[in-house]
Amino acid sequence: MLIEPCGAVHTFAMRYPIDVVYLDRAWTILKCVESLLPWRVSACPKAHATLELAVGAIKGLGLSPQLRLTWQIR
Repeated sequence: MLIEPCGAVHTFAMRYPIDVVYLDRAWTILKCVESLLPWRVSACPKAHATLELAVGAIKGLGLSPQLRLTWQIR
C-alpha cells in the first residue's frame, strides 16, 4: 500500500509484521525496514511517501536505499 504524504507508520493493533519502504518526492528509497513487528512505530523524517509491503518483499524485490522506483501502468 502506498501512503502519500507519509513519513511515519505504526503497527498498533496489527496481528502480523510488515516491510516498510520510505521514499522521497523523486521515488528514491531513503530507508527500508524489514519485518516491523506489531505494536511498533517507525519513521523517516525526510520521507514524502511510504510503501507498506508484505514481509519478505524488501528482500525478494532487492530493494535498498538509493534505488529509484519507477511506476509502469499497463
